[in-house]
Amino acid sequence: MRFAWLAAGAGSAPVRARLARPGTAVLLAALAVELVDELVDGTKGAALPLIRHDLALNYVQVGLLTAVPLIVGSVLELPMGVLSGSDLRRRRFILSGGLVFIAAVLAAGLARSFAVLVIALTAFFPASGAFVSLTQAALMDAAPDRQAQHMARWTLAGSIGAVAGPLLAAAVLAAGGTWRLAFVIVAVAAAAAWVAVAVTSRSLRAHSAKPPVETATEPGAAPAVAGTASAPEQNEQEKRAAIFQSRSLALLIK
Repeated sequence: MRFAWLAAGAGSAPVRARLARPGTAVLLAALAVELVDELVDGTKGAALPLIRHDLALNYVQVGLLTAVPLIVGSVLELPMGVLSGSDLRRRRFILSGGLVFIAAVLAAGLARSFAVLVIALTAFFPASGAFVSLTQAALMDAAPDRQAQHMARWTLAGSIGAVAGPLLAAAVLAAGGTWRLAFVIVAVAAAAAWVAVAVTSRSLRAHSAKPPVETATEPGAAPAVAGTASAPEQNEQEKRAAIFQSRSLALLIK
């Protein structure tokens, strides 16, 4: 973990500590997670008529495929964000959620019955919360001064994935494949994103660690008490919970 120390001359602004920004590889890995998440959603939406025909689903079952995973995901995502806690625990949540994410997409593509499909999609939503939302929270914490730029990139990556999903399904069908092959391709893409996050997440964890707090002291003033929490430290859990709450609301809107 390295810090870029910006020291001022005598009598000028106080010494400040700035955390080094996450590198390009870390940023691309995080954006790949969001792209794959929206790729799944876009592919599923485009393939839903084919899924209904292939599995002989009625409209009640189609409604349950949408409602049950959405409700379970919305209920579990917010407490999952709070329980993720420290950076080490967050990394474990991200990687574990990513594995379930990949398995759920693959299981959905291989499902031969309504029961298997609804279980796979129900597992997918909370897994997406752990894999995607926690990656987003880690990225934002890693560079607090560039949150607006990272959010813009995050939104762009998600938009690309949402558009690419139906295009992928159409390309697979045009090539003579089925909706199942489209899901398998998305699962492979998710596995690639998981590997990228696994490789770069240690660097992201180091970047998201808190820098030492240094406060300005006037001559004769008492030094700052060590261990006193700064404002960003006090607001970290609130920010993480807000990200999960906004994601849950977005799921409900969908």
